Amino acid sequence: HEIAHLVLELPSDHSHGPEWSYAGRPSNEVCCDVFAAELLLPCKLFVEAAKDRPIDFDTVDHLRFAFFASREATASRLAATSRIACGYVLSEGGKVQHIVRSPSMRVTGAWVARGSPLPTGSAANALRNDQDDSGHRAVDGDVWFDGWGDVELVESSVYIREYDQTLTLLHCSDQDELDALARPFSTERADED
Repeated sequence: HEIAHLVLELPSDHSHGPEWSYAGRPSNEVCCDVFAAELLLPCKLFVEAAKDRPIDFDTVDHLRFAFFASREATASRLAATSRIACGYVLSEGGKVQHIVRSPSMRVTGAWVARGSPLPTGSAANALRNDQDDSGHRAVDGDVWFDGWGDVELVESSVYIREYDQTLTLLHCSDQDELDALARPFSTERADED
């Protein structure tokens, strides 16, 4: 991250609050985070290392130690490069800060707006509110995404109490369910283009 400030010649801007916080993060800091992720987690090597591994935080931990990267950057890269429908959601204070989606999940139109509260039926919300210990469960897709009632998602969440951050990986357990869902969104987007 600090190397990025030098290479990109972007001044540091830590006026948004604590360094670990993603809420209101200035664009210079976001650019430097992206630069650091590209440097530490090169796609070709990362995809090979993640191949055939489950989409969960055990995989994230294995990969982050192998690549010397943060849990957040590794989870984000795992979702972004996944061949299956997968998403990574980071929330702070029970509110979504950002979502990263795999290409196959983007096609479906799955989205969680920034500032949205963690969904009540989610493992992430239960974990944050001390109603669950594991942070891992299968949930109906519409817990996270509108119109996903016929899709089952597998949710893996980690809660970092010190920062009140919840990190969540979501993936579709049945590709056929996703294929049925993806067609209407693909057609609408083609018409809009």
